[in-house]
Amino acid sequence: MIRPKDDIPEEVLALIPDFLNNVRQDVEALKGAAARDDYVTLAMIAHRLKGDGASFFLDELSELGKRLGIAVKAKDAEGIRASIMAVSECVKEE
Repeated sequence: MIRPKDDIPEEVLALIPDFLNNVRQDVEALKGAAARDDYVTLAMIAHRLKGDGASFFLDELSELGKRLGIAVKAKDAEGIRASIMAVSECVKEE
């Protein structure tokens, strides 16, 4: 489960639950895109995770988006699968 930093502005903190719900939906889209070798969709979602994770001060999620993007660029199926699983674990509900 992802833990936000302690110094996140209240306005951002209030948006995190909805954001994480969206990321959970992205995980399902990532799984489907990986099954179809849809590297365009994989890259788009990876880029969004990297940027949005940083915007929400969720460094772990941002780093996972970065790693996913690297795996997608290399067309590394195992790296893609591992990254998707890591994102899924990161945002799972307790």
